[in-house]
Amino acid sequence: TGAGVEVERSLYDGGARWVARELGYEITQSKWGEQSARQRTNSDDPQVQLAADLLSRATTPESLFTLAGSQEAQEDAVDVGRSAGVQPTPAPR
Repeated sequence: TGAGVEVERSLYDGGARWVARELGYEITQSKWGEQSARQRTNSDDPQVQLAADLLSRATTPESLFTLAGSQEAQEDAVDVGRSAGVQPTPAPR
């Protein structure tokens, strides 16, 4: 290593997606501003995509809450959490 810092290959490989996302954000912000950088980040965010899907399917605020509480939405949210490394919390009985 040029700087004298030892990094395991698995750690380096594991951080590649994060580094690419952060660099993309910084470059976009520098060139086109904060709003464009946030749009870029949101387009890759599974939580934002799930929320946008629910919002596009809802016709009223009540239907949004019904959709969000549906089994399908709950399963999608758990999948999104798992992809982010979050373990689901069991629902209270």
